[in-house]
Amino acid sequence: MKKIALKERKGRILSVARQVFAENGYKGAVMEEVAKRSGLGKGTVYRTFKSKEKLFFTVFGDALSALEETMFSELMKEETAMGKLKRATKLYLKFFEKNKDLFKILVYNAYTFEKNLEKKVRKRYLPYIQYITEIIEEGIKDGELKEIEDVEGSAFALMGVCNGLIYRWLIAETKRSLMDDFLLIEDIYFKGVRRK
Repeated sequence: MKKIALKERKGRILSVARQVFAENGYKGAVMEEVAKRSGLGKGTVYRTFKSKEKLFFTVFGDALSALEETMFSELMKEETAMGKLKRATKLYLKFFEKNKDLFKILVYNAYTFEKNLEKKVRKRYLPYIQYITEIIEEGIKDGELKEIEDVEGSAFALMGVCNGLIYRWLIAETKRSLMDDFLLIEDIYFKGVRRK
């Protein structure tokens, strides 16, 4: 019974923390507000998460884990590198369309991290970039994609295009779907890397 209570408490804190970080940024967020909105005491929040950094990194890490789980299982259904890249892109867009607050946390906090937290965030995000890099390398090896001198840079470029379009979608506060931008990614990125 105690374990269930702890799990529920942790879930409630994480859910509220996502909102608080999205609204106030990492620097502006305070544990007291998380506690208040969670309906818990400040001491309870600190016992569950020892620091704001730990809480932030758990919110961030859980989000990326959810994205990775969905992505890796879905990409197994694709046989070609191009198929994998396109599906990964669509899943990425769909994920952040459903989780706007998580994207706000990543974008709005990127330049406010202390060095230690910035290293942790980068380290947690890099395996995802590495995975995209490996798919591109696979496509080059199979002759499906053209030779690219900076393969990792190409992976970052794909993520950059996606992130830029998600950011535009967020600030425009439009009701249109992010998936409407997939054809733009096709023009900007996929046509460029495909072997003619």
